Amino acid sequence: QGGAFCRGRMQAMPGQPELDVRAMRDDSIVVVASDDGRQSAWPAWKHMLEDISAANPVPTSLKLAYKSLGDAGAVRLAELMAGRLNGLQSLDLSCASIGSVGAVAVAKAVGGHQHIKSLDVSSNAVADTGAAAFAAALRTNSSLESLSLHACLVGDKGAKELAAALTAHNRTLTQLNLRQNYIGDEGATAVAEAVRATRTLSVLDLQSNSYRAAGRKALSEAYDANRIVQPSVPLSW
Repeated sequence: QGGAFCRGRMQAMPGQPELDVRAMRDDSIVVVASDDGRQSAWPAWKHMLEDISAANPVPTSLKLAYKSLGDAGAVRLAELMAGRLNGLQSLDLSCASIGSVGAVAVAKAVGGHQHIKSLDVSSNAVADTGAAAFAAALRTNSSLESLSLHACLVGDKGAKELAAALTAHNRTLTQLNLRQNYIGDEGATAVAEAVRATRTLSVLDLQSNSYRAAGRKALSEAYDANRIVQPSVPLSW
């Protein structure tokens, strides 16, 4: 409160409302001078998010990969998504030290978001709790086209929740990346049923998981039955 944040440093270029802060120095704390001359130590993510929320024009694409947001930063970002950043269309949160608490907050924000099209949460500790929250988001969101949960500690429970949402509610998601998780035969079989039923997905990547022969068989047969869905994500991911 009353802090003299260095707002205005982060500005999206006219006609290109994208902010990419991946290459910026990521200090653990930032010392902020208040109006009365006192100094306070703020987490780096708080200073960064305050700057982002004040950017002009407001970004529609935001890349925060490798920024140590943690759960607290993810919760604050979710709040901004419901307000100042409600026009975001693309969000990269890969490798941002986010756990299931932060993932749930972001997922809830996505559930009520009307513009988000691409979300990358790869290499965070999303786990089954977070995956279930993203499944719930898919039931209400009507804009998301691409979701990456690559290497997010998702197991059978989370995979089944996502599969159920895809089967019954998905009308917009075309790409789902679940590569390198801990999904076994049970989860793979549920996802295979979603592959068979979908008329929207074009890519559903479940490679490098924990399923064995039964899961491989279910997935192989599902991909054969629905020739539109591809089993691996594009190289650009």
